Amino acid sequence: MKKKAIPCHKAGRITSFFLLISIFLLIPSVNTPVYAAKTYAQQTVFTLHSSNKTVKEILDYIEKNSEFVILYSKDLLPVLQKRVSISVDKQNVEDILNILSEEAGLKYNINNRQITVSKVKEEAPQQQVKEVKVTGKVLDENGEGVPGANVVVKGNKAQGTMTDIEGNFTLTVPANTVLVATFIGYIPTEFPLNGKTNVILKITPDTKQLDEVVVVGFGAQKKLV
Repeated sequence: MKKKAIPCHKAGRITSFFLLISIFLLIPSVNTPVYAAKTYAQQTVFTLHSSNKTVKEILDYIEKNSEFVILYSKDLLPVLQKRVSISVDKQNVEDILNILSEEAGLKYNINNRQITVSKVKEEAPQQQVKEVKVTGKVLDENGEGVPGANVVVKGNKAQGTMTDIEGNFTLTVPANTVLVATFIGYIPTEFPLNGKTNVILKITPDTKQLDEVVVVGFGAQKKLV
């Protein structure tokens, strides 16, 4: 029996048809969505209605009814004795742990089927620095007020003031700080407050600089040679 020969133009069409089918099968569909596999923690859900149970009892329930292994230190046992009430339907373990964290001040870490529970570190409260209003007077070696003297907090020159025409000053500073009084021709002198709010600051002449200083009005300047 003789086989029929396929005309050339038809053979070309058939070859092209199969070629297109092959290319189509090799190209993945761009519209096909790709879903990430859910983890065990996302897949495992719990229905839990407990009233006045300890945190430890709830963690034991999770461990008993799943493949989770829950780790915590012995130091955490007193915290785990705190009683809580929880009511959830088909919620994953992370939702339950979030509730326990808020109730008992805990934090957790999930690594596959292992859950590590620890206590949230409490930040030490910042102590507010108590400030006091200090009034005083800067006196020279003769007991007279020194106008234009600088009075500052030790270590913080930005917190300071200048004495008036009679040597008086008023300054708000941290309690029990140290004041430093300075004036041209005098030795810078420190004065611990030690709880005082009304002080007399006596300064001593710097004999090494006296020969180079000329008093002008309420201030002073160096001599011009």
